[in-house]
Amino acid sequence: MLAGSLVSFDFKEKNKHQYCIIKVEKSTHPIWVKGEKDLFIRQDGRMKRIWGEPMSEHIFKMMKESVDSAAGGAVAVATLDDAHLSALIKKIINAQKPTIELPKPPEKEIDYWLVWQADGSWQRQRAKSTKCAMQVPVYKDCGMQIVLFCYGTGHVVAVQLAKLRAKVNLNQPQKSQWTPGKTPTNIFVVEPSSYLVIKSIDYNGTESVKLHAVTDFTPVAKGTAVGAPILPDGSEPQSYHIVSAEYKGKFQNLIVPKNKRATAKGEPLNSGTFQDKIAYLEALIK
Repeated sequence: MLAGSLVSFDFKEKNKHQYCIIKVEKSTHPIWVKGEKDLFIRQDGRMKRIWGEPMSEHIFKMMKESVDSAAGGAVAVATLDDAHLSALIKKIINAQKPTIELPKPPEKEIDYWLVWQADGSWQRQRAKSTKCAMQVPVYKDCGMQIVLFCYGTGHVVAVQLAKLRAKVNLNQPQKSQWTPGKTPTNIFVVEPSSYLVIKSIDYNGTESVKLHAVTDFTPVAKGTAVGAPILPDGSEPQSYHIVSAEYKGKFQNLIVPKNKRATAKGEPLNSGTFQDKIAYLEALIK
């Protein structure tokens, strides 16, 4: 195999201690992993998985470098047409990509909307607002539902919808339910069986993803609470999403238990171990 031919071993001895020098030559061809599904490159001292447009550009660059090197850098290669070669590479890559078939989402009827203004004040109303800071639909026939306030500071507040809307008439403005001095990046109205997807980045620039069961967040009386921390020090959330429990089997390994909620970053997005599950999850929340 090409990859194996690039690795050499040199066993040496110094001061009665034996050691081995492992040398890996740079490849002029893509090195594929997992049956030609994944392509990895070295970047900033770590492995990075690439696909889509970045993969096309990387392969094209390597092919050009290989041809230029063979020509001594002095001969223009007329046989390589950038546009046609790039299109061909994309076609090959797309053919290699696994097809992810997502189930059709169930049809739900909206009962009313929860609408928030920039100062955190809110109200219930039947029609979708044309001017507001944030709004989320509340669907009919969904039983007990939880409102999740997700913050960029890395904490989540859960409130039972029934308590939030108790004695609140339609189109009746209410005081803020946000943590004082902070604005949520996302607000969700979800069923307790759902999962919260958290994508984060740490101080090393490593992007990770994990899921927590909505039931991991104990509902509080008011949304103005501080909330539960969901990431360790040195990590901050990039985005929040909600996925239904019916897809649990597709991302089971990415679910983090409640007792590790504040200490686990989750799985790196470039993980080779769970890349299929991460790819499915990415398609689901896209």
